[in-house]
Amino acid sequence: MNKALLFVLIILAPYVTATTVFEQVALLGCTFHHQNGATGKLYFHEMMGSGVALFDYDNDGDLDLYFVQ
Repeated sequence: MNKALLFVLIILAPYVTATTVFEQVALLGCTFHHQNGATGKLYFHEMMGSGVALFDYDNDGDLDLYFVQ
């Protein structure tokens, strides 16, 4: 990669702002409540967090949500 381009991208990165708005999530029926199941014994699975994946599973052009807990 061109070093000058990389330098410019690194310099300008803090000035790029993105606004994500989640106003209609409740209207769509998308709810998720994380329960970690912690017992306080610090088992490995208690330290792992949950996650979400967004991908087009059924090729309809819309992103599908996959929640993991």
